[in-house]
Amino acid sequence: MVQSLRFILDCPFPVSFRYPVASTYGRSYRFPTPTALKGLLENACGFPPDSLPFADKIALSLVVLSDDTKPFESLDKVRIFSLNPYQAVKDQPHKIDFGNLGGSTYVRQYLPPNQHYLVYVKSVHPNYPIEDLELRLKKPLRSLFLGQSDSLVAVEDVSIVSLAEGVSDKIDSWVAVTSEVLPIDRKQIRGRIPLRFRRVLESNRRQYSREDILVAIGFSESVKFAQPIKCFKDVNRSITFIPVAID
Repeated sequence: MVQSLRFILDCPFPVSFRYPVASTYGRSYRFPTPTALKGLLENACGFPPDSLPFADKIALSLVVLSDDTKPFESLDKVRIFSLNPYQAVKDQPHKIDFGNLGGSTYVRQYLPPNQHYLVYVKSVHPNYPIEDLELRLKKPLRSLFLGQSDSLVAVEDVSIVSLAEGVSDKIDSWVAVTSEVLPIDRKQIRGRIPLRFRRVLESNRRQYSREDILVAIGFSESVKFAQPIKCFKDVNRSITFIPVAID
């Protein structure tokens, strides 16, 4: 048996999980990525972005509980302005003509309100007690945000559960896709998602490299495989974990 932290993530407002390669169009994944969940844990524990000290000691599993996960485009289009016009009138802000600043239109995708997820957090290090994270999720040190959304999310039903190791040909959570682990329905492969960002240069801008992982996940149905794969059992659910950080 393996001990795991389990909680429900409730998003009453629209949320967005931006593709990191998108620059002129805010395309969103249909589920939170490992980096988005890591940011949620950083908020709960009071750490600044990209500084979770135990990131290499945990692994995550995600089950999508929502039926409608199709993104929609935001009705409010955001203007992306150059900083030069601001610099020119920084001493006279009352004279800024926002209508003539120029820039380009930026459209962002959002998932519909009331997205629900079941999240599991498992320790992969013998010296990291998962109970410390349980306390922080029950009493977070900062407001909880998720992904690119500006609205609060709620963490509910936080508990530690025992998972049994086993095998199954139907997985209810996300699955890391490899040449040996391929779903029968290739449409359930959702593409590459960001697993970790590494800061390359120390500057006032986020200069980073990115590591991706290929995943499959079913929204209203399980991911089916031709042969059973290793997993963990939580009552009638079969789940697999993805590490937050990799070597």
